[in-house]
Amino acid sequence: RRPPRSTLFPYTTLFRSFVNYPDTKHGFTNPDADSYGKRFNLPLEYNKRADELSWQAMQEFFEEIFED
Repeated sequence: RRPPRSTLFPYTTLFRSFVNYPDTKHGFTNPDADSYGKRFNLPLEYNKRADELSWQAMQEFFEEIFED
């Protein structure tokens, strides 16, 4: 049995809100990702621009779903 739509709203909105940040690697919001990537030979890399854009997108998303 499916829960009422109001219960699913934040989750369905989340899955509809995928944002792609081209040329980013895993760990792009972690300023230490470059050193960890080199240390452990992993495809990790900090991306300041993508970090800032994703932070702004997250704040806008939270404002939308948690508005009064």
